[in-house]
Amino acid sequence: MKCVPSLSPVTIRNKIMSDTPQPRYVYPVTIKQSPWGKVQVQYNYADGVDCVSTAGHGGLKLDRKHNAMIPKIFRRQGGWYEEDLDCCIVIYFLPQCWPTWASKKEDVEKTLKNWFPKEWEAHTGTVLQPGESREKDEENWKEQHKNDFVVRSAMYDQKDRTKVNVCAVKTATGEERWFVVPDAEYGNRERFGFVIDEARHPRKETEGFYN
Repeated sequence: MKCVPSLSPVTIRNKIMSDTPQPRYVYPVTIKQSPWGKVQVQYNYADGVDCVSTAGHGGLKLDRKHNAMIPKIFRRQGGWYEEDLDCCIVIYFLPQCWPTWASKKEDVEKTLKNWFPKEWEAHTGTVLQPGESREKDEENWKEQHKNDFVVRSAMYDQKDRTKVNVCAVKTATGEERWFVVPDAEYGNRERFGFVIDEARHPRKETEGFYN
């Protein structure tokens, strides 16, 4: 299964918003509070479309009119769209606010497919295939291996650096076991985790990394 490459959501957001004509700096801020805390900085990109920053996070704020333009399946309560992922929802469905949007449409679309597969499928009536959505692929992978021991944490063996001591959990039951895995093999683990092969990977005699 080959996953479709795409730019990170943050890279897409930064590129599109930086290419957009200089937004209006709002001072003093008219939006005082956000889901991420007290607003420190505010920029206005279009009538009813603002970008706010706090001490720790930020995002886009839409007024009621613009938030109603977002399909219900993607719409966020109060018109708040955090800056890491949700911002791409606004960029995709309100293209008139971002002049450079057209050149990044494919990347923004990939972001929605990658991180909001259920919403995308419901909105478009399509079914995303393996490799089209990271989130959906990971959910399918976890379901496929729910009865296997999957590594949750790992650390090099203190006496033998060619071995890795791992703590693995079987999701279906919550059972936890410790195993020893060759470093070379663990280094080439699958994208979503490392699955223990109980026929090849020996149980660790004692539990814990330092025992």
